[in-house]
Amino acid sequence: MMTPRIATLSFALFLLAATLLTGCTTYVNIPGQTGDVASSNPNNKKIAIIEARALKMVIAESKPAKYVFALPAGTNAESYALVQEELGDLATSTPPGPVAPPPVEGAGGVPTLEVRQITVRGWYAQVDVVKPSDPANLAAPRQLVTAYLKYAPFDGWYAQEVRTWQFPVDEALQKSRAQGNEERRGPATTDGH
Repeated sequence: MMTPRIATLSFALFLLAATLLTGCTTYVNIPGQTGDVASSNPNNKKIAIIEARALKMVIAESKPAKYVFALPAGTNAESYALVQEELGDLATSTPPGPVAPPPVEGAGGVPTLEVRQITVRGWYAQVDVVKPSDPANLAAPRQLVTAYLKYAPFDGWYAQEVRTWQFPVDEALQKSRAQGNEERRGPATTDGH
């Protein structure tokens, strides 16, 4: 008969082995940082899933009719296709190629979501997406929205929350990157602080 402690330890070892054998993406910075040991490959299938789930969260918060999405520089056509498949009719990429040009807001009258940064730390991920502050007004200033996700064994990546930054995009990207490099401590606020 197995004691509760041995059963708990056995389960923990099973989860550790499963994580190692499945190649869990545990430490990622996209774009890469100088002197960093983290992966910065935007063409990992798990990164495409994280991007798609984050984009779905941002779309759900904004609720426009349609979006165009752009992924980080260096993303190949296969990764674009994986994200497109997950998003379905919610968004499209133009062009669906290996390197998307910087989005031109208002191209074809459709707002653009641009994935700018991805940080993964173990079973937590954050994805920074730049979008128009008012999807109905393509001339509106662009803003940063950070989507927070968590990985659950057997369920995959799921949405936790979305944070809308109240800083200019470049400043918000720096603050978000700094936060992504630290351990996440509690829910984020939406006031930009």
